[in-house]
Amino acid sequence: MADSGIGSHELLSEYLDVSERSQFLKWQQRKYNREGNTVAMESVANELRACQKQNDMALSLIGLFNGYESTLLRLRYVEGMSVREIADSSELPYGYDWISHKLSEERRSLELLDRWKAAQA
Repeated sequence: MADSGIGSHELLSEYLDVSERSQFLKWQQRKYNREGNTVAMESVANELRACQKQNDMALSLIGLFNGYESTLLRLRYVEGMSVREIADSSELPYGYDWISHKLSEERRSLELLDRWKAAQA
């Protein structure tokens, strides 16, 4: 997305990594708080806000999609499920090929969104 400097697909792909980083930063924040290290706490707080903003943007992006598309993106990128795991789950009553095809369509939609945003800038 334009605000984050990365593309929409990359924003979604990094969701789990950024979530893990946020958990680590929260731990560091508690540690520095106990130690009374306010300088380090502020630095960690700034990075934590940036991580949270990035993941909020990813969730907003998923919210642009409706119905099964939103569910599919949530399962794939937020919950980190593989295409096979999504096909085997009871959340979507579709097979592996259909899910794989729909994820490819959604990826193309995200790329189109990025190109459109770049043209507007």
